[in-house]
Amino acid sequence: MLYGALRVAQGEVLYRDFFEFQGPVFFWLFSWLFGWLGPSMPAAQALQVLLNASSALGLAVVVARLAGPVIALTSSVLFVCLIVPMWPHAYPHWLALLFVHAALALLAGARPAWWRLGLAGACLGLSMATIQSLGVAAFGASVVGVLVSGAGARRWRAGVMAALPLVAGALIVVGVIAALFAAHGALGDLAWAMFEWPFKHYRGINSTSYAAFLVDHLDSNRSQPHLWRLLSQAGVVVIAALPLLAMIFGGAVIVAQGRALLRRAAPIAGVVPAIVAVAVVLPLFVAHTRSDVVHLAFLSSLAFVAMAAAVSHWPALGRRLGLALSVLAGVFALNFSWKTYRSTTHPDRPISFKQAWEKRFTFAEALEAAVKPGDRVVVGPEGSGGYAYLFTGTVNATSYTYLPFGWRAESDYLSSAQWDRAGREIVERRPVVIVVDDEQWARLLRSAPALSSMYEQRDELRHLRPAPSPGVP
Repeated sequence: MLYGALRVAQGEVLYRDFFEFQGPVFFWLFSWLFGWLGPSMPAAQALQVLLNASSALGLAVVVARLAGPVIALTSSVLFVCLIVPMWPHAYPHWLALLFVHAALALLAGARPAWWRLGLAGACLGLSMATIQSLGVAAFGASVVGVLVSGAGARRWRAGVMAALPLVAGALIVVGVIAALFAAHGALGDLAWAMFEWPFKHYRGINSTSYAAFLVDHLDSNRSQPHLWRLLSQAGVVVIAALPLLAMIFGGAVIVAQGRALLRRAAPIAGVVPAIVAVAVVLPLFVAHTRSDVVHLAFLSSLAFVAMAAAVSHWPALGRRLGLALSVLAGVFALNFSWKTYRSTTHPDRPISFKQAWEKRFTFAEALEAAVKPGDRVVVGPEGSGGYAYLFTGTVNATSYTYLPFGWRAESDYLSSAQWDRAGREIVERRPVVIVVDDEQWARLLRSAPALSSMYEQRDELRHLRPAPSPGVP
């Protein structure tokens, strides 16, 4: 992801010049950072910390408006100390979630003014342009929730008038982004990469059962001391349970709102956040999507939103729920503090991102010795390419930062046309080094047989064969 942002900073046009399937906002944001400071991993880390802190603040605001300061504080602590550490990397999902938190903070409470509705719509438009599935679900649910809020008192016209600035804010953002890509001749590439490709290729290979790899995450914590192992494993279980709680609490509020509609009673204050929470997590249960534990974490904070909506309607829940969340927040804040201290004082911990990359991948030192900054290369094993290009200053010779590795190379993750494009670009651009696993190499050879005579393998690297001397056949 970060290397994609660097490519944008270096003048390439997203989707047209290189392939990504997520929205452009993340890449633009980090490209501005890299354009200002260069490809600095600490700067990217600092920006992501700022984004996560802002997201925690947005979550606290919406929960506080519905359920008070205690549940708001504990929710934000759990977000920072439990949910974010599940995937503590610069990643588009966190940015899309920040926009959803901001929109809900603007929408929560009694009848927001038109400008707040417009800003909320703009935030949801940015979320759609960051992670399509999250943004579209949150936007559609917000519109429905605003309409239902008006209908609760038989004031359909009020609901429609409130929905208009919400829709307008989102359409303005999406329209501006579409116009920018159209100006670069990349609107068709954007539509194909963001909407057609995910349904044809990504969904099939990445659909998982609910809480997939839960056992693996539990096993990864077995080496910790006894108490901290229990707390870490309990945290993984809590993350897996939070989307279910979002469905339960949010669903209860929606049912209560339905009964209010039948009685022609006033709308429930938390109905919009409740509808959004349910709509966002519902695909985890009914659609062919990624619902492994990490992807559950990206949506887990919506459980606190749904809980807060329930408390706003049933205040008696507040004391019990506040007590439970306070205990959890204290426990996982303690565990997070201990793990942070242990990782920073561990003698084997790499002291830089680059050293961590060199320690993880055995080919790293050989690659660094074989190339110089500015060289064209191709790196593919285990999705390591982005790090390799960032840390060596080399340039990816293909349009694909990520090449499917291992058995994925023979899957439908990339289409035959995409593999053909990658092979053609390698033949034309003649990168000095190719680092790929056996499955990737076999798939590239199928698309570009000429590669077999262009490269020779030396250890883990495939080097471009020297050009023949003049007059030598």
